[in-house]
Amino acid sequence: MAVSNTQRDAIDSIVQYLDRINLRQSARMLERESGLFFNLAYFEDCFVRGAFEAAEDYMMGFTGVHDNIFSINVVFELRWHKFLATLSENHREEARVIIREKLQPLGIYNQELVGFATYLVNMHNFRMHEAFFYYGDPEYHRRERVEFIRVNLESNPLLFGKIRYPIPNVNNAVIVPPQVPTALAVPAASLIPIPAPRAAPRPLALPGPRNFSVTPSWFPRTRRT
Repeated sequence: MAVSNTQRDAIDSIVQYLDRINLRQSARMLERESGLFFNLAYFEDCFVRGAFEAAEDYMMGFTGVHDNIFSINVVFELRWHKFLATLSENHREEARVIIREKLQPLGIYNQELVGFATYLVNMHNFRMHEAFFYYGDPEYHRRERVEFIRVNLESNPLLFGKIRYPIPNVNNAVIVPPQVPTALAVPAASLIPIPAPRAAPRPLALPGPRNFSVTPSWFPRTRRT
């Protein structure tokens, strides 16, 4: 959406006004439809509390699933943690639907993804898998992934100049700080490590509880201390 500075300022003012009068859903809709302002606090809150569909729908106003490795990383986090939350509630049929509709399209980046997810669904208790011995409250583990998600959002060139950060204790105001389009280092547990310029994306790495590392073949295992 190509807009002038005047139009951008007008949309910004409308968004802030909608927030002030508690029409936050309308504010988020305007942000998404305009593609001008990405509300980081809203997105992270959706992820932590398990509103995965709302988070992904909001993100699609700014980037497609396969646009770049940063987008893929974030979408994978949303879909993988939705899958884990569903397994935690023992909703196996729903988990299988997530595999088929949400994870399988990401299988092009790693052929083991669907097989591993299916294996977890078929286990009597997926927490008996060594990779998930320490997987407790799903929300707790989602909070552990927020920083990783933020790094990928801030590194995404499609979001440069659009991310809005909250200003603490100032009437929920937000700012758009200047952003320099430089590639940030993604943690070792990333879905797809950032490649060198023009390098092909490397296989996915499955994120999970902090208590296990990722083998070179991507299959998770507990970390030995």
